[in-house]
Amino acid sequence: MSLQVMEPPSKEVLEKIRSEFGLNEQRVRDAVEHLKDWIGLQPHLPKEIGTFVSDTVNIITLFVTVDM
Repeated sequence: MSLQVMEPPSKEVLEKIRSEFGLNEQRVRDAVEHLKDWIGLQPHLPKEIGTFVSDTVNIITLFVTVDM
């Protein structure tokens, strides 16, 4: 199985996304914390955040906060 790496969006695309959704670095960081809290409250999910979830959250954070 090969690992495929997704290219980060261009600066223009990031600016458009941030503008359309009213995002800034603090809002993204808050959302990531809420997501981690929510995952911890789900009885059907493992209590430890798995590598996949952790990596996914980190990628989302990186994409939205890059160049802020």
